[in-house]
Amino acid sequence: MIERTRNVRGDASTDLRILLTDTTCWPVVPRLVMRFQKLGATLAVVCPTPDHPVQSLRQPVPTYSYSGFHPLSSLRTAIESFDPAMVVPACDRSVQHLHQLHAICRAEGGNALSISRLIRRSLGSSQSYSVVSSRYALLRVARQEGIRVPR
Repeated sequence: MIERTRNVRGDASTDLRILLTDTTCWPVVPRLVMRFQKLGATLAVVCPTPDHPVQSLRQPVPTYSYSGFHPLSSLRTAIESFDPAMVVPACDRSVQHLHQLHAICRAEGGNALSISRLIRRSLGSSQSYSVVSSRYALLRVARQEGIRVPR
């Protein structure tokens, strides 16, 4: 059963809306869509179009075009249009773009703060962004926590 969530505007909702982001054409994205749908979520995907694997699903999902020239604008448009409760990046570049969008929206203030809050809720504290954006820093933290990692 899907718990009550709050959407970007803070309204109560029983519908879990998830926006998947992919800057490449990963075949895992359609699998994620199908799995989230089985859990009762409503999905949309930001991805390069046409010919992204998600467009071949039997049960089509809304897609928003990812622009390599204007990636933050692509993400922002999709978030504002779809109004997700959560954003799930499918690739490292998506994570980087979401971190950048978070910083921009936080600095803008006003209505943009809702996007900043959504990204923080989806990806965690912005204080960790510099660590997860660097494999070296992430491995160093893992090693400090006692996790075995390669040298």
